[in-house]
Amino acid sequence: MADVEVSTLVDGDTQTWVTDLWPPNAFFTFDFGADYKVSATSFRMQSRKYFPNRIWGSEVLGSNDGINWTKLTNASITSAEEMVELPVIDEYKDMQFRYLKINASARPFSPAEFRILGSLHIGGGFVSHVSRAQRAKTHEVKSPCEI
Repeated sequence: MADVEVSTLVDGDTQTWVTDLWPPNAFFTFDFGADYKVSATSFRMQSRKYFPNRIWGSEVLGSNDGINWTKLTNASITSAEEMVELPVIDEYKDMQFRYLKINASARPFSPAEFRILGSLHIGGGFVSHVSRAQRAKTHEVKSPCEI
């Protein structure tokens, strides 16, 4: 899939979304870069407004090479308009990954919001403070954080 603007996944607006994806290509892959990894305790996802089934069957996977994937969540999302939490399987909590993939069996898959509850790690270290600029606002979060 071509690169897409994913800022709509963190804009707080359930009437914006990246695109509609259809299985078997109903997924987003996030590459945090060679020097960055993410560890998580849970993820949050919300469907498009008026389309609560557009995140049905979602799961989150992690990888460090972009080829071999580890399923990080077991929760099964059915139909919901509110933000849904997907806890990370205990044995993978706080494990660091360069790549995250949101995979779904929804037809079509079109999440409006996505959050990572965890930490950002840089060059094997730990980031204790992150600033994210968005639409002339600056949001500051402390780690462990919602990335």
